[in-house]
Amino acid sequence: MKDTVLILTGWLIVLAIAIPLIIGLVVGASMCSHDQRTPTPDPDPNPDPTPITPPDPNAEIRHEITSFLRGWALSWGIKDISRFMQHYSSDFNSRGMNYSQLRSYQKGIFSKSSHIYIKVYDIDWNKISPERVNVSFKQLLKLDDRSDKGIVNMEIVKESGGWKIVSETWRQY
Repeated sequence: MKDTVLILTGWLIVLAIAIPLIIGLVVGASMCSHDQRTPTPDPDPNPDPTPITPPDPNAEIRHEITSFLRGWALSWGIKDISRFMQHYSSDFNSRGMNYSQLRSYQKGIFSKSSHIYIKVYDIDWNKISPERVNVSFKQLLKLDDRSDKGIVNMEIVKESGGWKIVSETWRQY
């Protein structure tokens, strides 16, 4: 009895697949033999040229800034003070701190925090000159038992060795 049910089920599946295919072939063949459709016009011999998008003049600097910020955020996450400070100019002066004061301050944050998570997003920038850019972005920073969301504004300059932060501000949002 089970074998009969399996065989009947198998035939039903075959018929369910085969009948639509057979109908499609018959209908398609009858359309081909009695085709009364209007012919397709020849393509335009002089089509409009494909618009050429000019290269983005800011693509290179956008890539440099994005890479710079990734490296900066990574140095936070891995708590590497040397790598972190490589993102800052020796001329840094902001928030009442110079380069060496910033290093001491940041070293304290890294040593007190067992886990640091930082997310940088909504990046915007304004090129002041080929060597100077203002960058702003939103930042989510989680340190062990505290979490802050803020907007960071940085002024970065191109020095030997790449982009460096000369000033930065942070405000909560």
